Amino acid sequence: MFAGDGAEAVALACGIEFDLVLMDPTLRVLDGLAATREIRQFESERGRARVPVVVYTDGPLDGAHSLLETYGFDATLEKPCTAQALAQCLSSLASARLPLRSGGQGARRPGPSQGQRGSARPA
Repeated sequence: MFAGDGAEAVALACGIEFDLVLMDPTLRVLDGLAATREIRQFESERGRARVPVVVYTDGPLDGAHSLLETYGFDATLEKPCTAQALAQCLSSLASARLPLRSGGQGARRPGPSQGQRGSARPA
């Protein structure tokens, strides 16, 4: 699934349990940094498992480690991304023991008790 802007990314991530989120830090409406903070706040408030969020950037980030900590990203990945770089990123997340949410079978909608937020819609 793709989000057209940061607000839509938050709505999707809070409305559907994903295995992984690739977040562009330069999204419109709400940038990817603020969007990731909102996702982390939602997870904390709802007691929801943490979805791995990878910041997907146009180039190297100055202070990348502090960005990871400050905004709640789990890893960084640079554009353009090769299959090898993506595999290394996923391997790193797996070795950090960040669990896949649905046994590796894609996203799933939360049950009625978990509720949905925003205008999350499947592609």
